[in-house]
Amino acid sequence: MLDFIAWYVIIVALGWIVFPILYFTLPSLPGRGYSLAKLFGMLAWGYLFWILGSLGVTANNLGGLFFPLLLLVGAGFWILNKKGSGGIRQWIKDHRSLIFSSEILFLLAFTAMAFVRAYNPEINGTEKPMELAFINAILGSESMPPNDPWLSGYSISYYYFGFVLVAMMAKLAGTVGGVAFNLGVSLTFALTAVGSYGVLFNLLAIRKRGWKKALLPSLLAPFFTLILSNWEGFLHYLHSRGLFWNQVPEGNPSAFWSWLDIQNLVNRPTGDSFGHWWWWRASRVIQDYDFSFSGKEVISEFPFFSFLLGDLHPHVLSMPYVFLILGFALALYLRPPGRSFRWLKILPLEISPGFFFLLAWLAGGMAFLNIWNFPMYAGVLAGAYALRNLRGRQLRLTLDVFRDFLFLGVALGVTGGVLYLPWYLGFSSQAGGILPNVLYVTKGVQFWVMFGPLLVPIFAWLISRWVRNKTEFNFKLGIGISGVLVLGLLFLMLAIVGLASLLDVSLGGEPLTEVFLRQVGGTDLSQVVGEGLLRRITMPGTLLTLIALSTLGWGLVFPGKSGTSTSASSQEHPRGSSFILLLILVGTALVLFPEFLYLRDFFGYRINTIFKFYYQTWLMWSLAAAYIMATLGESLKNPLRSLIYAGLGLSMIMGLFYPILGLQSKTNNFNRGEGPSLDGTNLYPQTDYQGVEFLRSLPQGVIAEAVGGSYSPTHGRMATYTGYPTILGWDYHEVQWRGGWDLVMPRKQDVADLYCTGQWDLARSLLEKYDVRYLVVGDVEHSTYAVESDYCPGGIRVDKFELHLQPIFQNERLIIYEVPPQMLD
Repeated sequence: MLDFIAWYVIIVALGWIVFPILYFTLPSLPGRGYSLAKLFGMLAWGYLFWILGSLGVTANNLGGLFFPLLLLVGAGFWILNKKGSGGIRQWIKDHRSLIFSSEILFLLAFTAMAFVRAYNPEINGTEKPMELAFINAILGSESMPPNDPWLSGYSISYYYFGFVLVAMMAKLAGTVGGVAFNLGVSLTFALTAVGSYGVLFNLLAIRKRGWKKALLPSLLAPFFTLILSNWEGFLHYLHSRGLFWNQVPEGNPSAFWSWLDIQNLVNRPTGDSFGHWWWWRASRVIQDYDFSFSGKEVISEFPFFSFLLGDLHPHVLSMPYVFLILGFALALYLRPPGRSFRWLKILPLEISPGFFFLLAWLAGGMAFLNIWNFPMYAGVLAGAYALRNLRGRQLRLTLDVFRDFLFLGVALGVTGGVLYLPWYLGFSSQAGGILPNVLYVTKGVQFWVMFGPLLVPIFAWLISRWVRNKTEFNFKLGIGISGVLVLGLLFLMLAIVGLASLLDVSLGGEPLTEVFLRQVGGTDLSQVVGEGLLRRITMPGTLLTLIALSTLGWGLVFPGKSGTSTSASSQEHPRGSSFILLLILVGTALVLFPEFLYLRDFFGYRINTIFKFYYQTWLMWSLAAAYIMATLGESLKNPLRSLIYAGLGLSMIMGLFYPILGLQSKTNNFNRGEGPSLDGTNLYPQTDYQGVEFLRSLPQGVIAEAVGGSYSPTHGRMATYTGYPTILGWDYHEVQWRGGWDLVMPRKQDVADLYCTGQWDLARSLLEKYDVRYLVVGDVEHSTYAVESDYCPGGIRVDKFELHLQPIFQNERLIIYEVPPQMLD
C-alpha cells in the first residue's frame, strides 16, 4: 500500500511540475495539455535522467534522479517568469472540473488495475521474466546504458526506455523489483486512460459546444482503448454453449466454426471450455496457412489482453506515449503556421524551431520505447502537418501536400535519431529488411472478429457522412488513391519476388527465392505465387474492407464538386473530424501493409509484423471510434439514429464478453488463497528466492547459472531477480537482440563445460574468462545438465566446486559459491 501511495504522489507531482511548460506550449488545445502532463513529465524526466547518465554527467542513484527533476522545476519557473503566471492561474480556476475529472480518472484507473494485479501478480509466464530482469538490471546498474542481465559484459541491446521509466519510479519510491513490475503495469494502464481521455476531450472541446460538455463523453476513449475487446470472447461463449454443434454428429466438424477457423473453436466444446488459459486464444484470432496448409500462428493482441496478461513489453509500455504524441499531433494540426525555418538550411518547414524540436524529441522517444512505432507516429505528425497546411490551399490535393508530409517526416526522423544517438550506438537488431508476403492472406471474418467493435462505429460514421454529403464526396479520388495503394503494394510484392529470382539475390548467403520457399513450405516459386494470388481472389474480405475504408476516408478528406470540406458543411468542427479521418487512414495503411509485405526477423513470416501493426491500429481506431460514438447521434434523426445505435450497442456488448469473462478466469473470481499482493516474486520457489535475497545483500558481480531456452521461468533466474549479470540467460532472446548466434553459442557451450567438466583447470579458466563472482548450483542446474543432456553427456560434476570453492549460502535445494578474486588473478 505504501508503494502504491508513493508512486501516486510522485506521478501527480510530476504532472504539476511540467504543466506550465505544456500550458504555454500547447495553446491550440482547449485542455492546454493538462491531461497529458503526467505522460510528458515521465518522458521528460526519463530522457534527462538517461541522456545525462549516458554522457557521464550523472550516475544511476538518487542524485541522478533528483537532478533532472530540479531541471524540470527550473524550466517551469523560468517559463512562468517569462510568460507570467496570471493566465495559468486563471485557467486552473476556470477549468477545475477538467482537472478534477482527469485526476479522478487517473486515480480510479491506477487503483483498479493495481487491484486486478494484486489477485494475479505472478511474473513467471511469457516474457515477464525478461521484463523483470531488465527492471532489476537498470535498478542495479551504476550508469547508463544499463547492464544486460543475461549477457555479462554487455549493455542491454533493446528498446529499453520504458523499463528505465519504471525503474526510475521504483528507485525513487524505494520499491523492490517484484512490486515495481506490477505497479508499472498499473501505472501504464492509468497513464493510457488519462492520455486517451485528454486527446478525445480536446477533439470534442473544439466543436463549439462548450468544453464542459466534452468531459463525460471523453470517457469513451479509455473505454474503447483499454476495456473493449475483440469478439473472440463472445464467440467463445457461444461455442461453450454448443451453438451449431448440437446437430453435428460426433467426430464431424461444424460448418460454422470451421468457416470461422479460429484457434480451438473449430473443435467440439468440452466440459471445461473456460479452462486454464482459455483467454489466451483471443490474441490469436488470425490463422495463416503455408503452401502445404499447415497452420502458422499469428499474434493479434489488443490492449485489454495485454493488461489481463500483465505484460510489460515495449508495445505496452509505449502505449501512454502514443496518446501523448497524438495529443501533440492534434496541437500541431490546430496550431497556426507561425514562424518558419529551414531545417539544416535545406528543407523549409512552416513550424517554429522550438516546437519542431519538441516533436522530434517525442518521435525519437517512440523509437526508444518501441522502435516499431517510430515511423508510424512520425508519419502521423507529418500527416497532421500536411493536413494543417492543406486548409490554406482550399483542401485540394496537390504536390505540396506530399512535399509537406515528406519534408517534416524526414526532418523528424533524422533529428529524432540524433537526440537519442547514444542508444542507437549500442543497439543491434534482428530486423533484416522488407520481404514480400506472397502467400498469407487474412481471412475477412477473422479480421472482423479482431476489429469489429471498432469497425462498426467507424463504418457507420463514414457511410452516414457519405450519404449526407454525396455531392461533396470525392469518390474518384478516394477509389483512385485506394487503387494506387493496393496495386502498388501488389506490384512491389511481385517485383521483389521477380527481381530476386532474375538477379539471383542472396540473403545471409542463401538465395532469396529459397528463403521465400522455405518460409512458406513450397518448392516451386511459380506455384507459390499462383496460390497466393488465388487466395487473394477467393478470400477478398479483408482487402475489400480496407479498400472501402480507404475510399470513404480519402473521399471525405478532400472535397468534391462543392470545393469545401465535407466536415465544414456539417455541424461538426471541420478540424476535429479531419483529424479522425487521418487516424482512420493511417490505421488502414498499417493493416494493409502486411497483406503484401512484412519485416523480416527470426520468425521468418509476418507473425510479428501483424502483431506490431495491428496493435497500433487498435489504438488509433479506438480513439476514432470513441469520437464517433460521442458525436454520431447529433447528425442523425430517428428512427435511423435508434437503429444505428442499437447496432453499435450490440457490437459493444459482444466486445465486453471477453473482459468480463477474462477477468473472472484470470483472477479466479478475485479469490487468491495467499491473499492479494503486488509482489510478483512470492510465487517463486522459496529455496531459490532465499538465495536471491542473499545475493542482493552482496556486492554486484557476474553470476554463473544454468542456460536455458526462451520463455523458461527458471533459467537465468538469479540474474532476473537480482539484476546482476549472468554469463548467458535466455539464449534465443539474446540471439534476437544481437542479430545472430555469434555471441551466444560459445557462451552456451562454455557454461555447459563449466558445470560438466571434471577438470578444475578448465572450470577455473572459464570462471576467469567471464569474471564470475558467484556460482549457483541448484535444482535447475542439476536438471539442465543431467546425464545424456545435449551439452552435458556425462552429467553435472559438482565435486570440483566442493573441493576448490567455499559455499557462502546453502539450503536444502541450492548452494551458492563465491569465487575469490585472487583465484582469478
